[in-house]
Amino acid sequence: MPTGTRDITLLYRADKSDSASFTLYPLVVRPEVKDFVVTSDLDWVLSRDRNRCLWIVGWFRGKTDFDAEARLLDKLRSKYGVLAYFDLKDGSEIQFAKYLPWFDLWYKKQLLRNRNEYLRPFAGNRFFTEFYVDKYGVKDEPEPEPLVPVAQADLGKLRTGWNILLGSYPLRPLARRVSAVLANTIGLGSARLLVRGSSWKHMPHPDQNLCHARFGWKEYRPTVGFQRKLFFEAVKDKPGFLAGRVSAARYARELRSVR
Repeated sequence: MPTGTRDITLLYRADKSDSASFTLYPLVVRPEVKDFVVTSDLDWVLSRDRNRCLWIVGWFRGKTDFDAEARLLDKLRSKYGVLAYFDLKDGSEIQFAKYLPWFDLWYKKQLLRNRNEYLRPFAGNRFFTEFYVDKYGVKDEPEPEPLVPVAQADLGKLRTGWNILLGSYPLRPLARRVSAVLANTIGLGSARLLVRGSSWKHMPHPDQNLCHARFGWKEYRPTVGFQRKLFFEAVKDKPGFLAGRVSAARYARELRSVR
């Protein structure tokens, strides 16, 4: 059920409730969450919400039905005086710019300094992939569908939000699954039972003079994984680096111990 009594309604996806550990983490653990009516119930938003400002978090997917989403946004646009969106994608590009015309504000954790760059598409659909396409001739097969550029009239809607670095990121798979179930059944605020802020009694003193390089590249498109593969091949089996796949438990231990 929706919680809160203030003038802004926050709508998040129940099936993306692990965002309680990431983007929405500050609202989960801070008393400011009471400044919002928080819900994942779209039907309630459409039929019973009386607020005039709606903040939608991470709603769109890569393969969404544009016509269906457009019909939904038409309904929300006619109901709310202000529509805002928090984009959960981690890149600097705007992957869902085709929905920007319906919104008044669009928040991302990072934006390009030169906003005019958003007026054109990027090779590989990422700002950095264009560099590898142009300089090294890296290609994706098949090429991804080009992103819709941001319209000139929508550039002024872009805002910088907080960074996902603020998240708690519970590494235990069970804790993440349980927190997602709690958020889906009881509400987003229930995730604070498992997602808590860090409590430092003293500064950590890592004792391993190593560079932590635990990342993969095979699961990415060539233009996205190019620099990952390049760096991995340069450091694997080299003294001073930790590379390759390990268990989540070992990964967590290493993060606490390496410098």
